[in-house]
Amino acid sequence: MKMNRVWRRLVLGMALTLNCSCAEFAREIRLSDCKSGELPAALAKDEAWKRLERFVVRCAVTDVRKATKLIVVSVSAPAYYAAQKGKNVDQIALPAARILGAQGEAFGKLPYAFPDDPPVSMRLRFLEWRDGQAQRIEMRISDPTASGNRTEYLRWRAEKKEYLPENSGK
Repeated sequence: MKMNRVWRRLVLGMALTLNCSCAEFAREIRLSDCKSGELPAALAKDEAWKRLERFVVRCAVTDVRKATKLIVVSVSAPAYYAAQKGKNVDQIALPAARILGAQGEAFGKLPYAFPDDPPVSMRLRFLEWRDGQAQRIEMRISDPTASGNRTEYLRWRAEKKEYLPENSGK
């Protein structure tokens, strides 16, 4: 009888811990999560993306079970600039990184290419996971220009199936 009560408490404690860890789970994308890849169909008709297709990287965002839930698609600034000939290379405007669902559906975009869009660089953390979906994206932006370093957020808007700036109210 006493062992049964201990066992129940242990199972209940594990269940509560599992629920808390899922809700508090924060996933940061690392460069090791990014691989060269094909241009997704959602971006294939966009000329800015098509001309930079060979520099596209896809970064998988996984949940606690390591299942891919989102894909951040971007142009690799280091790869692009390394491929340019000559010592003086003009800086170009890179397309803003896109957030896609695991099946390639468009869910939004970041303000810059990821992780670098010279002179800006960005770190991403996917927060507040609920029902297998990150509810919030934290963007830590390092910016040597007058805008300065800052943290901005995107919030998942389920009714629109889109990540939008947290303060947009849209």
